[in-house]
Amino acid sequence: MNREKCPCCGYPTLNRRSYDEICILCDWQDSGYSEQTPETMDGGPNGDYSLEEARRNFAVHFTMYREKPRSIPSAFLVKKRILIDAYQLLDEDNEENELIKWNEIFMLEKELLLYG
Repeated sequence: MNREKCPCCGYPTLNRRSYDEICILCDWQDSGYSEQTPETMDGGPNGDYSLEEARRNFAVHFTMYREKPRSIPSAFLVKKRILIDAYQLLDEDNEENELIKWNEIFMLEKELLLYG
């Protein structure tokens, strides 16, 4: 499986880079403009968020936004953490189990989409 890493959260959630795809984990819309100057807001699809700020926000709230929306149930955040753990396992082992890991990731992503 070949996916691209999101410029905000750093996980392999994108099929292609710079095609306005929205990350399932952090909600960053990858227009490709922000990476040259991550500290500035580009006024694009991510509004008044710079890539640098969105990265800091994700580290705290598991979303690009400044505050975790109150309407997000804690079970949804738990599902995000489980998915993050699955992404991290991709880098740890050899390629022998990669297909099994991707199948688990696809299942977790589907659950996250259905839950959200």
